[in-house]
Amino acid sequence: MLYSIQTSHRFSIGSFSALLLSVFAVAPALAGDPPSAVAADASLEVAIDSSVSSEAEIITEAEAELTPEPIPTPVVDRVILSSGVVSEGQVMLIGDKKQWDTFVGADPIASASGYLVVEPDADLQAIKARWNGKGEAQFFVAHASPTDYSQDLAHESALVMLLQVLEKPKKKVLLRMGCGYPCASNADITKLLKALPPKEWIRLSFDLQCFVDGGLDVTHVDTPLLITSKGKMALLISDVRIAPGMGSQATISCR
Repeated sequence: MLYSIQTSHRFSIGSFSALLLSVFAVAPALAGDPPSAVAADASLEVAIDSSVSSEAEIITEAEAELTPEPIPTPVVDRVILSSGVVSEGQVMLIGDKKQWDTFVGADPIASASGYLVVEPDADLQAIKARWNGKGEAQFFVAHASPTDYSQDLAHESALVMLLQVLEKPKKKVLLRMGCGYPCASNADITKLLKALPPKEWIRLSFDLQCFVDGGLDVTHVDTPLLITSKGKMALLISDVRIAPGMGSQATISCR
């Protein structure tokens, strides 16, 4: 059974186009010209001026037709983890005090101090992460290079996770988005995880605006997901994505 957790609580944590006008001036009549010549010249100049203005309008219209329309940014999910597999252009890591960035591949692996063990599960199409409570350890996904999330924010996106709580947390659990250490924004999800039914697939969502309000530099996101704790806990994580239009409907929203 799949649950999608939402809450009625909303938290409050803290616009071209320019028209260019071409001006065509009529040259004054030369001093000493006879009146008839001046009148004829003036008529000719008016005709020329009218012709030039029409030509300018035609050119302007032609240029406008040749100017490409801006292509709207597609409103699609930014997939971080899908069916337990990290998306292209990103890496999955774990860490503790001995080494904060141990690469996670297809085989089970422990953090340098053994505080966290991660095991990809092909059958369940998820990542099993187990903290033993002996020290702080973190599970995270990082972009190969910093990524601009400005469009995601403009589309009122949320960080969405599909997970199971296998063992409820004993100590504080932080959900973090990073923007180049020490730049980061945290959400305390301890009570939320404790309140979830165990071993049931749950979809949780967190308004991207909340992380921005907490200090995230949305133009320089290098870590879209990090979960850290010092206590015992076990999670099964299947899917993580940035979903547009979900901000106001998120489990935790800041709108």
